[in-house]
Amino acid sequence: MSASSDAVLICEGYDDRAFLKGWLLRLGASEPARDGAGFARPGGGRFAPGEFGLMGSSGRVVVIKPRGRDANDHLDRPKEVWTLVQDIAAKGGYSDIVAVVDSDEPVEEGREPVPATPPLDALRNAARTEPSGRTATRADGVRVHAIVWECADPSHPLLPAQQSLERIVCAALAEAHPDRARQVAEWARDKAAPPHKCAAWSHYAGWFSDGGTGAFYGRVWQDEAVAEGLLRRLSWNGGDGILRTLIG
Repeated sequence: MSASSDAVLICEGYDDRAFLKGWLLRLGASEPARDGAGFARPGGGRFAPGEFGLMGSSGRVVVIKPRGRDANDHLDRPKEVWTLVQDIAAKGGYSDIVAVVDSDEPVEEGREPVPATPPLDALRNAARTEPSGRTATRADGVRVHAIVWECADPSHPLLPAQQSLERIVCAALAEAHPDRARQVAEWARDKAAPPHKCAAWSHYAGWFSDGGTGAFYGRVWQDEAVAEGLLRRLSWNGGDGILRTLIG
């Protein structure tokens, strides 16, 4: 049985964690009170190392937990996220568990992207029941959700070709600041770094570097034009509806 109404978002890494925090704050969540030892978890205790914790309007705690980073960072990160989801579901303590993963599918030139089929097998394995759309409800009432990083923007020279968090962010930045996007595309051409990483890091280096790499994916939410573009894209992929339900 779930011990509380708390929710937890399991994501691939620290960039995702920063972006999810900015997204939740944009939707109306708030940070818990800070004391001398950091942020105290409402109801007692502390958030675990690496976790971010926020409060929904109803008082519900929403925890953001990255899968971590270690010597095996080359492993299948979405698979690791889903393994962690299964472990947390088995232990209990949350009423909602959200897996947040990259699609990693290429966007084909000349074809309009369509939302990816929800990861039904992963949802089925985590909840041990048949999913309905992007959510599956376990026998104990715990809901398991899937948010997949992808956006509807067609193939374009200013955007990474791989569906990912970086593509969503770069698309919103390019829409709000097209001159910047053209500079990034010109500079990043033929660079050795993975194209989706190179484009995002270039936006960071050019216009967000004063806040440090760890803050970049949270700071994009502070630009009103960029934030509006992000919300439209996150509504298309189904994620916005899931998070609004969690913090309502």
